[in-house]
Amino acid sequence: MDELISIIVPVYNTEKYLKRCIESLIHQTYSNLEIILINDGSKDHSKEICLEFSKKDKRIHYLEQTNQGAASARNFGIKQAKGAYIGFVDSDDVISLDMFSTLYHNLVTYQADLSICEVVRFQKETSFTNSNHIAIYDVKEALQVLLEDKKICSYSVNKLCKKELLQNVQYPIGKLQEDVGTVYQFITNAKKIVYSDSKLYGYYTRENSVTTSISEKFIYDYFEMIEKRAKDLKKYNIDEDITLNRVNVILGMFIDLSQNKHLLKNQQLKQFINQKYQELKKLNTTSIQKRNTKKHNLLIRILLWNRRIFYIIMPLYLKLKEKKKKS
Repeated sequence: MDELISIIVPVYNTEKYLKRCIESLIHQTYSNLEIILINDGSKDHSKEICLEFSKKDKRIHYLEQTNQGAASARNFGIKQAKGAYIGFVDSDDVISLDMFSTLYHNLVTYQADLSICEVVRFQKETSFTNSNHIAIYDVKEALQVLLEDKKICSYSVNKLCKKELLQNVQYPIGKLQEDVGTVYQFITNAKKIVYSDSKLYGYYTRENSVTTSISEKFIYDYFEMIEKRAKDLKKYNIDEDITLNRVNVILGMFIDLSQNKHLLKNQQLKQFINQKYQELKKLNTTSIQKRNTKKHNLLIRILLWNRRIFYIIMPLYLKLKEKKKKS
């Protein structure tokens, strides 16, 4: 018999998207589910929507707490989960009807501890694909792929793991980008990881994909999570992978800043940014450049040559890239 899967869904003010999310859960082809909806102090009609669905489907368990953020809600959900396996879904997203069936099938077939699929971003409608080309990784290999931020990304969603992997995992409360400081632990607690290139998780983007809105807290928290991860991964002898990731994280910060120039007025943040600029100069060695992509190497060269010009051309480049994508 198929084992119980617990799906943890933090809910906060997502009444516009919540119904379609829950619909995609209750109609999964894998039916032995425990769907845990955790209302994180919503002020809209999310509670009523959750309760309405819980009356119709006994697999849905409604819980609530005062607003403490998604990290706290996930920690709460992990403690309440009764399933042998745990997955996470965000309440404004939607998943393919066979996502958990595919993840579970891969987990069992390849005797893995963690099963991962691809994410597809959407704004209006999404299209899922189920090619299911498989890659198997041990812990070190999976960490290296995670640091590339391509096949395996620091999302809690789009994954199914054995419950015991999360036994000592705590999402950091009050931090943005908490997934970065947590998801790598899914991997380090596993022995075998299975990855499928099937695009089964629909990640809803509310903003124009060209414009990335960030804050001072976002930057500080992100680097705190990156540094925590790097420290914990030292023992795996993947120092060059960690350095390459850090180079590209710093580049990503400057790309985000090019679209949020108002943050450059903050003197304390400006000092932090200057430190990261000097760090990028130091870390971007020849060996790192050989491993990096041509695009990233070009952008880094422009950035290190003239930061002001980088801030001017980067938004133009992103807009052009978006136009090409739509055409």
